[in-house]
Amino acid sequence: MFGSVSLEVLIGLVTFFFLLSTISSATSELWFAFWKTRARLLEQALMHLSDKLKGAGTKAFDVDALLESVKPSGDRKPSYIPPKVFMAQVISDTFNIIAQPTNVNGPTTVAPDAQAPDVIKCMWKAADQNLEEFKILLEEWFNVGMSDAGEIFKRKAHWVLGAVGLAIAVALNGDAFMVARALMVEPATRAKLLTLSQQLGTATPTPVKAAQPAAAAPTATPPTTLPELAGEIAAMRNELSTLADLTRKSSSGALTAADFSTLAAAGSGQQLTQDQQAAARESALKALWSSGLPLGWSDQRGAINAWPWLAGSGWEIFRAFCLKIVGLLATAMAVSFGAPFWFDLLAKFTNPRLAGPKPD
Repeated sequence: MFGSVSLEVLIGLVTFFFLLSTISSATSELWFAFWKTRARLLEQALMHLSDKLKGAGTKAFDVDALLESVKPSGDRKPSYIPPKVFMAQVISDTFNIIAQPTNVNGPTTVAPDAQAPDVIKCMWKAADQNLEEFKILLEEWFNVGMSDAGEIFKRKAHWVLGAVGLAIAVALNGDAFMVARALMVEPATRAKLLTLSQQLGTATPTPVKAAQPAAAAPTATPPTTLPELAGEIAAMRNELSTLADLTRKSSSGALTAADFSTLAAAGSGQQLTQDQQAAARESALKALWSSGLPLGWSDQRGAINAWPWLAGSGWEIFRAFCLKIVGLLATAMAVSFGAPFWFDLLAKFTNPRLAGPKPD
């Protein structure tokens, strides 16, 4: 199809890594939900911002009051703070009203409190004591602080994604070396992967509602008793069993345009809703099983996906085990890059017009 077996094998591997990354990304959300990762990182980031503002004899904003103002229903902790809410809390805690408006529609004159942090006073001075200009500077400062928290979350997500990817690779026998060998020696499988890669590269992502990023936060109620903890563990077990059921059932399903759109949305880097994550995981599993790759563990000696101890005896078994472990680790490392990385690379392979810098 592309005139080069090596190139076709490479594209097939990229497609395989993208599908496995999509499954791993959706599954890793179970980990983030259970440990409240985003909510805890947000609270730590706000405490850090508060500490940066504090100085001798100064007062910063009230972190607890800020979190309480955007707290979802129940006892859940928020995992997202809108900049406008942050600005309102800072102004409320560090500013004083020095003059009331002379009429109903008139402006209220405010100024930083005597004990306001130096950073706030400097921003107020840089804004020429204009409240609207001050809000712009404060929002920029807040966004920079939150970007640091975002980088911390990305580093954590990188390792969690790799660990989940390794678990799924072991479960599916998704050895990178085995997959490359299968693509090299089986033209029919290679052709299926290439067709799949072209359909993925040209698919239109499913749109996500703008209000969903905050709503998609993993903010489950923290368990406080053993029955509640057992309930959360049972919920995770059910979710994982769903993955096993999808693995068993998806081999018979045919991919639809909706599947490709969902996968494209997962690869575009959008923050999907929980339903869309589940749909992307199911579509990726369906794509994997329809690709013809020798996934799973075979008890037949000589099969490309056979258990390592069926390789023979002595040195052959040791060599098969080493290759299998290295291949699975290579898959986990590739998965840790995330679905958007592999989807972008796949689009450049299948649609050369997307490669290179954007035209002016």
